[in-house]
Amino acid sequence: MTTPPPVRTAATGLHRRSLLRGAAWAMPVIAVASAAPAQAASRCDPVTFRWFNAAAGRPRNTFFSSGSVGGVTVTGSVTGPHAGTHNNQISPTTDGPSYNGYTSYYEQQLNGAAVRTGAPLTTTLLFSQPVKNLSFTFFDIDQNDISADPGFTDGVAITSHSAASGSFTTVVNSAIVGAGTSSDPWRARQGTGQIEGKEGNVAVTFQVPVSSFSWDFTDRTTKTGPGHYIGLTDLTFTPSTC
Repeated sequence: MTTPPPVRTAATGLHRRSLLRGAAWAMPVIAVASAAPAQAASRCDPVTFRWFNAAAGRPRNTFFSSGSVGGVTVTGSVTGPHAGTHNNQISPTTDGPSYNGYTSYYEQQLNGAAVRTGAPLTTTLLFSQPVKNLSFTFFDIDQNDISADPGFTDGVAITSHSAASGSFTTVVNSAIVGAGTSSDPWRARQGTGQIEGKEGNVAVTFQVPVSSFSWDFTDRTTKTGPGHYIGLTDLTFTPSTC
């Protein structure tokens, strides 16, 4: 049987395979863009230790022992004879009662006439690894009318930490005086009465890695009034393993 001749185009006589090869060679390249996966959040990003997360699934007004975020475990301890009923409690939910506008906080309370001895309530927070750029705010540092009975004057001082001396900075509201030391604690300015809102805030930021810090809470009067409170906001920091 005779093999049929190759098919040719009517106009040019070119072989069909030659046309296909030429078409393939001449066809423009079309770039196909594929979406790059979103960049994962860096493990070196700052994290926030939320007090209400540490209390998740526990009753309201629960007591703090430890919690974790970003691979860092935070452990707390309190010493001193003058703890009130609500001392060392944390807010367990974001919809819980607000305290000076905060819904996630660590609460401290001095209670009863015994607190008027001047002995401090000392709290220590310990981190399982050093953390960088630690920041937080003490709030509700205030006073009642110190000429009255009952009355109180909160005193707050950072008494020890694992960082070098002078390694933290503060932003102190105008209603607060003091250096934040045992001999000169942060306290309400005389004559301010019972200050409200954010006026009793002291914001603290550590400039170098820190693995622990402690603070004292005292009453600087000799009155015999009822218990009173201060609070600590959530902690923001960067894990040192970055």
